[in-house]
Amino acid sequence: MLRRHYSLILVVFWIALGVCLVAPDVLPENVRRHLKSPSGGLVGVLAFLFAIYNFARWWAAQSLYRSRDAYRQANPLSVRPVAEKPYEPRPELDFIKLPDDTKTDDPK
Repeated sequence: MLRRHYSLILVVFWIALGVCLVAPDVLPENVRRHLKSPSGGLVGVLAFLFAIYNFARWWAAQSLYRSRDAYRQANPLSVRPVAEKPYEPRPELDFIKLPDDTKTDDPK
């Protein structure tokens, strides 16, 4: 379950980080002192870009997961179950045995 939603968890992380860097006024005063930097807005925008990228990855994985069963039914090259039939050997394809007419009883 975590593997399927890992990118979505990263989306939440990157959005939270981007909001904290772009708009530090939402944070308490003691945390705001550590984030005052001139490049905070640019790094926040980069965090939003990472969030968009991870959301696209999550969306692609979910759409692939949803359409997987329909794809298997439509794909003519996919593996199909074979009906179980008992194995019946064909004597004309047994190349180990010699035909009866070529056998000789003479040991010479």
